Amino acid sequence: MEVVVSLALAAAGAVMGAAASRYFNRRREQVQATLDLYLDYHSPEMARARRVAWHFLRVEYPKNPRPFYKLWSDSDEAAAEYDDVARLIYYWYMFGPLGDERAISKPLARKLLQYPFGLWLDGMRLLYETTAADPADQPEWL
Repeated sequence: MEVVVSLALAAAGAVMGAAASRYFNRRREQVQATLDLYLDYHSPEMARARRVAWHFLRVEYPKNPRPFYKLWSDSDEAAAEYDDVARLIYYWYMFGPLGDERAISKPLARKLLQYPFGLWLDGMRLLYETTAADPADQPEWL
């Protein structure tokens, strides 16, 4: 009987240890993924994209608002603006699915990126509203 109890306790301890290890590894992966997103946001390439997109959304776009799909152009300058705006839209968009899948730490993401997210939410408002009003194209980020 003592052997059975000892084996049961050992098995329970092993299961608990494995569960705890999985939890802490998962937590470490979530924190690392969130930090990677934070570092990406502050990378030189993203800083350049943010400057271009911000200028476009705040200065150029209000002069001629149109749905997102109509921003695409064959001209190099317009294509660069589109690329940068799209990069920022999809950067912010991916926090939803990643958070839903528990691939990132939502509390840490809020602490690190809540302020810039609020700025971009306001900066993209006209584009969002214009795109949402056009039934011809409804991208997943709406």
